[in-house]
Amino acid sequence: MHAPVFDSPTTAQHGRANIARYLFLDPGSQRFFVDWDAAAVATAALLRAEAGREPHDRALRDLVGELSTRSTEFRSQWAAHDVRIRHDGSKRLWHPQVSDLDLTYQSPELPVSNRTVYD
Repeated sequence: MHAPVFDSPTTAQHGRANIARYLFLDPGSQRFFVDWDAAAVATAALLRAEAGREPHDRALRDLVGELSTRSTEFRSQWAAHDVRIRHDGSKRLWHPQVSDLDLTYQSPELPVSNRTVYD
């Protein structure tokens, strides 16, 4: 389903696929994500939420830095300071082999441990 992400030059340059990098740095993403603007807003907000949860994650900081320096659209969304954690919703994608896809998703709620961990 995500073949365009894996076929992207952004994947070849970094050796692994990354949807945020693809979305903001590959012009082909604007065709793949039918609702590109909504995908950009949601992706930046999800990255901001993850950055809040994992402030010492170097790979995440590097990704945010790369997107901030290379994408005007990402800089604009990052500056909005939106935070979002999505557990359900819908996505509209355009796949080169099957055309339009309307997908819904729902993440299961996982139990949270009551255990406290100290470093």
